[in-house]
Amino acid sequence: MSTTKLDRRRDEDGSLICENGHLRLRVIQDGRSLGVMIDTPGVDTAGGALNFFSSGEDIHYQAADHSHCVGRFHAFDPLDIDGQPRGITLYGQLGEASMLLTVILDDNSIWCRQRLLVSGYAQPPQRLTQLWQLRTAEMFPEFCWPLTRLHGEALAHSPAAFLQDGPVFAALVADAEDADPLPFGLEVTTSDAILFEYGIQEGSAHPWPAAQPIRLSSALALDTRALPERGFQQVVRFLGSQGTLAVASQSAAQPAPGLLPKLHDSQDMGEWHPFVWEGTPEAIAAAVQRKLATALTGDWHALEEGLCWLDRLCLQQRPYGTPLETPLGAVGPGEAWRNVALWMPILLMQAFQLTGISEYAFRARAALHALPTSAQSIVLSHLNPAFGHLYAQADYQEVAPLSGPLVMDAHWTASGLELDVAPDDAATLRLVLDGSEDAYTVTVNGHPFGPLPAHTLRAGIDIRLTA
Repeated sequence: MSTTKLDRRRDEDGSLICENGHLRLRVIQDGRSLGVMIDTPGVDTAGGALNFFSSGEDIHYQAADHSHCVGRFHAFDPLDIDGQPRGITLYGQLGEASMLLTVILDDNSIWCRQRLLVSGYAQPPQRLTQLWQLRTAEMFPEFCWPLTRLHGEALAHSPAAFLQDGPVFAALVADAEDADPLPFGLEVTTSDAILFEYGIQEGSAHPWPAAQPIRLSSALALDTRALPERGFQQVVRFLGSQGTLAVASQSAAQPAPGLLPKLHDSQDMGEWHPFVWEGTPEAIAAAVQRKLATALTGDWHALEEGLCWLDRLCLQQRPYGTPLETPLGAVGPGEAWRNVALWMPILLMQAFQLTGISEYAFRARAALHALPTSAQSIVLSHLNPAFGHLYAQADYQEVAPLSGPLVMDAHWTASGLELDVAPDDAATLRLVLDGSEDAYTVTVNGHPFGPLPAHTLRAGIDIRLTA
C-alpha cells in the first residue's frame, strides 16, 4: 500500500476554516494538491497537533485495464450551514474523472462527516480508495480494529475501523449512504504510518456498475479524552444514533414454548481486554448475562461492566438496511454468533430496563425481527413474562413495543401512560410498566385503567382491546 510521507505535511501552511469546540478543520497544501486536516485544538504531541488528514494524492484509482492514477484538488469553498461556517468543499480531478469532497464538522462533537463524489470516468474502477492518515508522534496503539480488511457481509455487520492508545481514540465509520457494502472494503494499518483506507476494493465479487458515480461517505472521530479501552463505545453509540435501527418493525410472531441454548460461560473475564484478549462471542454474551443479573440487585459496577461487553457485541450488530441476505439488526456473522443472536433481544431489553437508553430497545427489536420466525416465537416466550408485548419505563418515560397489537402512539401524563392501539376485538395487549411511583393510571384508546399498584403493573397486565 502506498503511503503519504509525513515530510510533505506542514501544519503552519494550513488555513483554518471552522471549529466546533472538539475539532478544528483546515485546508492544507499537499504537494500539487489541496487537502483537509482535522485536528484537536489545544492538544499537542512531540511532533505537533494530533490530526487526521487526506488530500487528492491520498485518493487512488485503478481501472479495469490496470491503469492507475491519484487525485488532485485545485480549489475549495468554505461551507456555511444556517449562516455558520461548518465545513469545506474541495474540487478536483482523478485522471479524467471529476472529484468533489465535502467535509462537515458535527455540532459540538468529536465526529465529522465526509463525502467523496467521483463521476465522469470512462472505465469502471477495479479499485478506488481514500486514505485518511492519523499523525500522533510515533504512537503505537494498544489495539486496532479490524485486524484484517472488512468487506462484504463482514463490513455490513461492523462498518467501522478504529484504534486507541490511552485516552487517544480515532475511528472511521462507513456511512449508511453507501447502501450496498458488497463492493467496499475498510481497514486500518499501522506499519509505516497509521492509515484508514476505505473504498472499492480490488477483487470484489460485486464490481461497481459501469458509469455510475461513486460516492464514498464516512464519518471520522478523533477524541483525546476517551475512557481507557472504552473508546469503541462511542462508535456503538454513533451507529445506534443514526435512526436506522429504530425503524425495525415489531415482531409479528406469536410466543411459542421452546428452550434457548445455554450460553457457555467463562470465569476468567477478569483478564479480558476488548479487542486484545477476550472470550468468544458466546462467552462474552454469558458474561453480559451474569453481569446484568447482578446489576438487577443494585450493583452498578456490574452494570457498567455488563454494558461495556454488551456494546462489544452490539458493535457487530448490522446497523443499516441494505440489499443483502442478512437483515437489518442481525447480530454477528458466522456460526460463532448463532446462539448469541438468540439471546441478544433479551440482553438488550435488560439493558434498556436498567438504563432507560432507548437505543438498547431499538437494537432489541431489530435483533428480534432479524431472527427466523420460529426463533422469534421462542425468544418472545422468554421475553413476554418480563417485558410483555409492550414494555414501559416510567422513570425514563420510554416505551418499547416488541410484538402483539400495533401501538400507534404512546404519551406519558402526570398520572401514567396513555396508549393509542390499533383496535382489534380478538386481541389482547400485555403491558409491563416499571417505575418508582406507588401507582400509575393506564389509558388505552380512551379507556382508563387504574390507578393500578406499581407491583401489579411490573408483573404485567393483560388488556382486552375493543374496536
